[in-house]
Amino acid sequence: MNNLENLKDYIDKNLESIKITDDIKNDIIEKSKINTYNNFKYGAVIALPILLILLISYLIFREPISYATQKVLRYVPGINKLIYTSFENQAYGLLSSVKMSIGEKYIKVNSAYTEGNTVILIVEGNVPLVMGDNAPLKNKIIAMDEYKNIAELTSWDMIWDGDRNSDNYQWSGRIIYTFKDVVKRFNLIYGKYKIPIIMTKLPEVSPKDYNYISIKDIGINIAVITNYVQDKLEVNLLAQVNDPTKIISFPLDDIYLLNDKGEKYYCVNKNLENTLYFNGKFKSSIKLVIPYILIEDTDLKTKVAISKDDKFPINIKIGEDNLMINNVQWVEYIECFNYKTPEKDCHLIKKAAQKVKLIINKNLVGTNELKLYNISANVDEKELNKYIVEGVKCIFVDPSEENDSKITNDNYKELVISNIKQGQHRITVTFTNPIFYTTKEVIIPIQP
Repeated sequence: MNNLENLKDYIDKNLESIKITDDIKNDIIEKSKINTYNNFKYGAVIALPILLILLISYLIFREPISYATQKVLRYVPGINKLIYTSFENQAYGLLSSVKMSIGEKYIKVNSAYTEGNTVILIVEGNVPLVMGDNAPLKNKIIAMDEYKNIAELTSWDMIWDGDRNSDNYQWSGRIIYTFKDVVKRFNLIYGKYKIPIIMTKLPEVSPKDYNYISIKDIGINIAVITNYVQDKLEVNLLAQVNDPTKIISFPLDDIYLLNDKGEKYYCVNKNLENTLYFNGKFKSSIKLVIPYILIEDTDLKTKVAISKDDKFPINIKIGEDNLMINNVQWVEYIECFNYKTPEKDCHLIKKAAQKVKLIINKNLVGTNELKLYNISANVDEKELNKYIVEGVKCIFVDPSEENDSKITNDNYKELVISNIKQGQHRITVTFTNPIFYTTKEVIIPIQP
């Protein structure tokens, strides 16, 4: 084994100085083929010693390199997140939260996991906290490994609520530290207090026969973590999206378990973290059925000019997808609202305005995998009615009609935009945050 390590070290040191021509590349390929069929006979040996080393290294190290680049999907408790790690690099995480009380105050670590020698922490608390390089040590959280090496504060994102000296002072957020080496355990130091963080190997989500599905067409991986809590089956839904600008959500009330007899079981309880609870004990032949998945794209935005003279349909380009506006209706009406001044004087305002009803085809052009669920639409402010209320310019908003969106049937959606100036013949509409839903149900065999 030492000889192989020495050979690999020699190759690593001298690889950059090796110049390989096209003829040499072809020669290597041919010799590799000959070696494969002739069980590495000496007749295939390349004359140049350095090329022989390259060929041997290729044959010896080819399989381990391929093996090492395999990706493993792992589950991060506490924040219900899926992450990919390389097969050879283990990932460690905190399996449950850790809380330390400091008098009547506290620091709580809700989640911690590693990415190489970096540790990401999700924390909260109400002790006085100041982050940054110049922060005083007594009000700063630092990380120290078991050899007393202080980790580098790579980044932090915090939200503070309330004044530091008030009773409702609270903070929460994310802190990222970089250590010299990969760590399984370390200490968080706050003044004279120490919080031991002991992590274990993160659970691997096996993308094989059950509790996992990959929807490659839309770039979503879904894992199901199950656990019995007293007499109920706890089902935790986790989603990992290839595109970070997309947000996945599930119709929790519509999800059900299906047994081999065709009997359906709906959840009796749920929470906002995509955790469902089902009554009873279930066999391994049970399946989780998700009727559809909602996908919101927070990065998409497009502007479309709409005129009373337009011919239909109107094409809307949303990212790589195309929507069609099948019809537009312009409706005149009277805006009417009142407001009360600080002196209790009432004022009634009436003004002529227009509203536009957009009939949008929910089917996307070019794909049957997704359909439109909802989309936000806003008109340029200069095309809207404005009012002066107590010296402030205001835009009237009717809560019953603003961006009123409803599904008229399975194929069309009606979107209403109001408060448009009476004489406006043309408007500029900005479409943002489209939400799509999958047209096929997702079935995941699970093993409780």
